[in-house]
Amino acid sequence: MNGNEVNLEGKRNVEAELRRRGAASVSYHKHETKIEYLHSSNAEDSRTVRIQVKVKRKGSWHTTGSAGEQTDTPPEDVSKFWIFVDLGGKPRYWIVPEWWIKNNIYEVHKQYLAKNNGHRPVNDASDHHGIVEKRLEGWLERWDLLGIF
Repeated sequence: MNGNEVNLEGKRNVEAELRRRGAASVSYHKHETKIEYLHSSNAEDSRTVRIQVKVKRKGSWHTTGSAGEQTDTPPEDVSKFWIFVDLGGKPRYWIVPEWWIKNNIYEVHKQYLAKNNGHRPVNDASDHHGIVEKRLEGWLERWDLLGIF
């Protein structure tokens, strides 16, 4: 399976899991940054959440260091999430509020640069950022956070 097929499989798994749990609607929306989001809502259509899906079969999930954003306090209405999917066996899901993961990326990236005198050791122009499973402790199977079931 190539990377595009893995991503598509992960999105299909998230969509199926949302429907299985009782989401009334699930739709795809492309953002101007070319990121595709899932939008899902409850039966009353009174709450809709936006979900970015990150998928892996092995290793770490990939994003960019520039996706990080310092956040001192969480927003009052948390309606944006990242769902991390591991397809390396029976699918597993980590449901993470977007504000938290963006802050985590910011903090971890800042620490990484500090350990390397403010630079990337190989290529300063690289914006790659890997997210390992250990960083997501506490978010496994937290479907309740979506508030749409």
